Amino acid sequence: MAKLYEVPFLGAGVGPIMLQVIYIAEYARGEDGTCAFCHGDPCAEMSGPETHIGAFRQRLGKAFETCPCCNGRPT
Repeated sequence: MAKLYEVPFLGAGVGPIMLQVIYIAEYARGEDGTCAFCHGDPCAEMSGPETHIGAFRQRLGKAFETCPCCNGRPT
């Protein structure tokens, strides 16, 4: 199993959010290789409020175009 690092993400506009990151290639990627912030759900359509991207959507109070970390790039 690869080592996970905690990396601060500042792009959500609410202060640092610590992401669990295995490596950074174009953007921070989590243990499964997807974006460490949205985990493959860049518009938070299927993510609950307990996830980083779901909580971000709730704080905005509306839908948004794409994840502020990966900008919806494919993983």
